Amino acid sequence: MFEYGMSEAEEHYRAESDFHTLVRASEITDDEERVKAVKEFAKKQKKNFDKVLDKEYLKKIGIK
Repeated sequence: MFEYGMSEAEEHYRAESDFHTLVRASEITDDEERVKAVKEFAKKQKKNFDKVLDKEYLKKIGIK
């Protein structure tokens, strides 16, 4: 079941890492305050991304 180019140790490490990621995701989604904080953070990040992608903003700061 090894992915092309990955050793058994790399596959094991990836599975272990993915397991920890899924456990953390479950912990976060079970905590309403953490979910609320993540949503607020995401809103701020979206505003920043939108600003960077705005052609007028880019012109304003000298990027064409």
